Amino acid sequence: MEYHRDSSKRKERSILRKIVAIISGTPRCAYCGRPITKKPYVWKGKKFCSRECKKKYRESISKKRRKRRGIRLPRDTFEAIYWK
Repeated sequence: MEYHRDSSKRKERSILRKIVAIISGTPRCAYCGRPITKKPYVWKGKKFCSRECKKKYRESISKKRRKRRGIRLPRDTFEAIYWK
């Protein structure tokens, strides 16, 4: 029974912390959206709650950039196609 009481109190505290964070306007993690209660991890002006979130965000950005690049042709092939 003691364990049950402790876990419910922890849940209540975490919910209260989240509510207070939303009301007080504390910064939120750029990746997962959780309120940042500790010192944030910063990368390029974005704030993160943990190293894992920062790493996952950076990986997702690099994947998006790779998709945008498309096919790179050698310069002579590009000129042959373009100046036809």
